[in-house]
Order: sequence, then C-alpha cells, then structure tokens
Amino acid sequence: RIKVVGKNGENKTSNTVILKTGNITKKSFSIFPNPAQGEVWMMLESSSNTVVQVKISDITGRPISSLEIPVRTGNNQLPLHAFKEQAPGMYLVKVKTIEGETTQKVILKR
Repeated sequence: RIKVVGKNGENKTSNTVILKTGNITKKSFSIFPNPAQGEVWMMLESSSNTVVQVKISDITGRPISSLEIPVRTGNNQLPLHAFKEQAPGMYLVKVKTIEGETTQKVILKR
C-alpha cells in the first residue's frame, strides 16, 4: 500500500497491489514421467483461468510443436501428444504463462 498526504494534510491509502516476480517454480510446473517411454504429461499450477504457450523443440532447438493450451485456476494435468511421434532423445519444453516462463528437459526412451 502507498500512503499519500495531500496538500491539505489529508491522508489517503492506495489499494493493495500484488507484485509478481515472473518466475514459474518447480513446484508449479513439472513434466512426468521423465525419462518417458510412452505418454508425456505436464503438470501446471495456474493462478487463474488462462491460456499457456507450450513450445517443444529437440535439443538442437529445432521446433517440434507449438501449442496454446487453456488451463483453469489450480492444478492442471495435460498430455503432451507431440511426443508420440518423436524418436528417442532429449527434448526441451518451454512453458510461458502470466507468471513467467520456464524450460525443462525431457528424455524420451522407446
């Protein structure tokens, strides 16, 4: 809150404002199982109903898939179907939300 004193000496206090740091923590985002042999899932905790951007690339940075996924407030478990057609190897999953963005490595085995 901010306290403002006017010219006439009257005090006013602002509304409470929440500042976000722009970080997604390991607690609020994970990929499982990792390493994976079949389906790959993403767990994401969201502070609001929103749309998240998910970009999947191989380890060299070559784009595999780009998705916009609607999520609800709270915990969301979402399948990442883009891995079904991929060869074994290491991949990167980049997630961007209103809270910030993060990238996690995924190892795919067959």
